[in-house]
Amino acid sequence: QFDTVEGVYEHLDEISGKKLKEKLQNSKEDALMSKELATINVDSPIEVKLEDTLMTHQDEQQEKIELFKKLEFKQLLADIDQSASVEDAIEK
Repeated sequence: QFDTVEGVYEHLDEISGKKLKEKLQNSKEDALMSKELATINVDSPIEVKLEDTLMTHQDEQQEKIELFKKLEFKQLLADIDQSASVEDAIEK
């Protein structure tokens, strides 16, 4: 019905439930803060070049694996394992 949090508050008078309307009125600041916290800031300055993040040597590969384990990046670990299997098959 309302596409955004702001839309809910723009049409607050259209909400029929008295208790719901009251709860929304009392929690407007929290709702807007929650939206702001959940919104990814795509305008953040990034000072690292993608090329500088590439790990090509075996030592760097092991560092990457350890980091991914620590951060619990299971899908990235699976991707590394899969790409290693493909590389092994190509070499043979």
